[in-house]
Amino acid sequence: MRLTSGSALPVQTPAGLMTVAPGQSITIPTRRPDLQSTTDLARCQQVTASSRVPGDDPVAAVDGSTAAPWQATGAQATVTMRLARKTAIDSVTVTRGSTGSFGCNVETSADGSVWHVVATAQATSTGTDQFTFTPAQAQFVRLDFPGGTDASTPDTDEPLGERSVMPAAGQA
Repeated sequence: MRLTSGSALPVQTPAGLMTVAPGQSITIPTRRPDLQSTTDLARCQQVTASSRVPGDDPVAAVDGSTAAPWQATGAQATVTMRLARKTAIDSVTVTRGSTGSFGCNVETSADGSVWHVVATAQATSTGTDQFTFTPAQAQFVRLDFPGGTDASTPDTDEPLGERSVMPAAGQA
């Protein structure tokens, strides 16, 4: 970060309070969840969404942090994660970013074209949803938010939070 003009600026960092004077810069190391060991097949992988609120990008769905959510622009939306590898999975955890109620279908695909619903969250669900299901071969996981009457706009802190997409037993 570089301060080009104005008064000195205090900056709170993980290392403590730093002050940046005009014309000076500081470097703040970024968190690197992609370098942390995990069994979560969605962590820091490719992700796309049908829509997003500026600043609440789809990458927030797989970054390993609940600090920022992915948020859609409307009640009907999808967010799709490409997993680290094609394997049998048997669980998905969805951590909601708000207390709004919205249903969703958890879908899996081996090729990104043919999708299978493996679990469903009711619109009355809030908080964290833990889904377990019969092992399914998957390279992709999609959360499909169908919208509907009185559905809130979906936002997820980690559709796929810590240990969110797990390989089936014996598939690690």
